[in-house]
Amino acid sequence: MTGDLILHTGSVSGGTMRIYKNRTRLFGYLYSYSRENGYGREMLICTNSDQIESLESLAEALPEMHFHIAAVTEMSTKLLSMDRYPNVTLYPVARPAVFHKLYAMCDYYLDINYGSEIVSAVKEAFLHNLLILAFVKTQHNRTYTAPEHIFQDAGVMAAAIREAASTPAAMDRHLACQRQAALSEKESAYQDLFVSDAAEEPEAD
Repeated sequence: MTGDLILHTGSVSGGTMRIYKNRTRLFGYLYSYSRENGYGREMLICTNSDQIESLESLAEALPEMHFHIAAVTEMSTKLLSMDRYPNVTLYPVARPAVFHKLYAMCDYYLDINYGSEIVSAVKEAFLHNLLILAFVKTQHNRTYTAPEHIFQDAGVMAAAIREAASTPAAMDRHLACQRQAALSEKESAYQDLFVSDAAEEPEAD
């Protein structure tokens, strides 16, 4: 609708629309983030499957990063054997409090497990400002995963993780890309709109 402003407000659950004359601006969503990224080197994987793409390769390629792997079920012998790596910690039969602690301490989420997604992991990772990275074959929720962070190759993913971990500014660039892909809007954008339109009434639709 040329010449009008289309405004979507609200949270991730939905929004409303208002139309103003003479301007065009598509607004995104105001997400309620639980924390800021801490620029650390802790990475989270939530899975009920022992089929995790390139896990050993990533653990070996990124010894400076720590992999936290949590499941709500018991873990298979195959997955439990990953504790041979000093940079891997396993959490079988994890309670909600454990997941809450892990989201609070980790700064990356690896969506690299096969099978179904558990505990709304990708969305929770997004709302906790974890940088989300996935493989094409394993991604569960593209709404919160930037296309630039979906990979075919473990080596390329490892390189992206190293780059993001190199400086806080690098991580901020990756997170900005992630938020843009999820249509995240800053609260100040809405505040500026309502201040500038205080004297202007919306036209009837």
